[in-house]
Amino acid sequence: MEGMMCMRVSPWLRLFISRSISLVPTILIGVLATSYLDQLDEWLNVLQSLALPFALIPTLKLAQSHVVMTSDFATSKYWRAFGWVTAAAIIALNVYLLLPLVFMLATRGIVSACFAYASFALYLFFVGVLALDNTD
Repeated sequence: MEGMMCMRVSPWLRLFISRSISLVPTILIGVLATSYLDQLDEWLNVLQSLALPFALIPTLKLAQSHVVMTSDFATSKYWRAFGWVTAAAIIALNVYLLLPLVFMLATRGIVSACFAYASFALYLFFVGVLALDNTD
């Protein structure tokens, strides 16, 4: 935050702000939505599985980069292949588990169908761009 916005914030204030942004909504939902916690937990798991490739793919790319990790610490070809095969399996499983949700949303009308299919296509596009980007 300091480098991007040219602002200086004391560490305790930065910690208070970041923890408040992450914890206060969670506590409010836990207290106010006790009858919906199972549904919220299910949606949270879906959202986390959707976000997983956006953390997994850059981590694999950084770990195999000889520029970032130097030749001493970059992963070997064996571990690279293992990582990408595992990531592909996890992403394929997430897409497979996401498809019923997309099809369910598509049955609720033309607007929902357009939104569901467009969102799914955009998600696949961004995951593909992340995986195929070869900037080193």
